[in-house]
Amino acid sequence: MTVSFDDFKKAMTSALNSHTGLSYIVGHSKKKKKTTYNLNYKLIYWGYRDYVNSKISLRYILFTQIRKPIYSYNLPIHDYFGFAVYKHMVSILKEEFDSTLNYAANIPRIALLAEHDELMKKRFEYIYKQQLQETDESKVNNIAKLYDLRCQNSNKFKIIYGLYLKYNITHDKKVLKKVILLLEDFICDETKFLEAFLPVLRADYKNKMRNDIFDSLEEIGILLSEKEKAQDDLDLTTVIADSLQYINFLVTLEERIGQTIPDEFYNPENMHSLKLFEEALKSIEQK
Repeated sequence: MTVSFDDFKKAMTSALNSHTGLSYIVGHSKKKKKTTYNLNYKLIYWGYRDYVNSKISLRYILFTQIRKPIYSYNLPIHDYFGFAVYKHMVSILKEEFDSTLNYAANIPRIALLAEHDELMKKRFEYIYKQQLQETDESKVNNIAKLYDLRCQNSNKFKIIYGLYLKYNITHDKKVLKKVILLLEDFICDETKFLEAFLPVLRADYKNKMRNDIFDSLEEIGILLSEKEKAQDDLDLTTVIADSLQYINFLVTLEERIGQTIPDEFYNPENMHSLKLFEEALKSIEQK
């Protein structure tokens, strides 16, 4: 959307004069000309997985000016991330239901979630259109079912937002109760959608097991060159400094692939070859 400078100035002035104790940073960005933006399934997959787990585990979403990932961000204890925000919103609305006060501050919170949901829908629509070009009919049918489910969820949240605005006009607790129940239904339905969608995303980036290994190394601070990544095999002992770093790598990899790595992997001498390591992991995943 486009806003006039005067409206923007009024909004900023109003916010700064509201005595909320918040500070504001104004950022400016524009699209580079003659630049092609490719869909990064790996980035989207890990972003979605962080969102589902309500945990910021990946840092390549945040970059410094020298394009090195940031790995040390921790949420304050009272902050919420990802899907946990919706669950926390339910508890806030339940407090409002039990209170005699009108929680006007919840209107922008619900509005923010509604806009977030719309962006999630747009992201999925783009992926859906890309998937329609697939020749695998079963894969196309699967993504079409997911698209229908995502549209239903998006429609439900628009109803939630509309009903909450109605409640703020009428102050009818029955309407607020309906909002809470619908939001709980939305959480349940969106969980089903995400659980079905994540495997689809994961299957869409090539050489996934090797990418998992590279990403896990990167997450503990080991950045491989493109030349090293392109090699058919790599001696892991040349890039991993010591046994403690190796164990840290395995723990990170376990979290990434969602599977327990067998005990024999914990002897670094058994798994120094990247190729053998990758083949062993693929064998475990197939089982």
